[in-house]
Amino acid sequence: MDCPFCGKEMRAGSIPSGSRMAWIEDGAVGESGREVALNGLFGGSLRAFFCPDCRQIVVPVPEIEGMAEKLQRKLNAAAEKIGAAQKQWEAQRGEEKERKKKKNLGEKDPWEW
Repeated sequence: MDCPFCGKEMRAGSIPSGSRMAWIEDGAVGESGREVALNGLFGGSLRAFFCPDCRQIVVPVPEIEGMAEKLQRKLNAAAEKIGAAQKQWEAQRGEEKERKKKKNLGEKDPWEW
């Protein structure tokens, strides 16, 4: 990766972390939506690039799925399964009603009201 400040080649590496790391906008401590998660809830390593000339570190922001996003994804999947099961049940119920109707039709006297 080229340094965005001086244009020279940067060294690839990582920044280890034992806990969650996030960038938080100045003056926005504790406000939701004004921070960017850099690693998972339990830490890990961040991919980073270092420029020895500028002494700058660039940390690309990874796509991290937070707890709320995971929960929402699971809820959506469950809702889809429930909807599909409900449609299947309604179709089976409709078929059963039709079978009963045809069966009862054959047993009734056609002249009976």
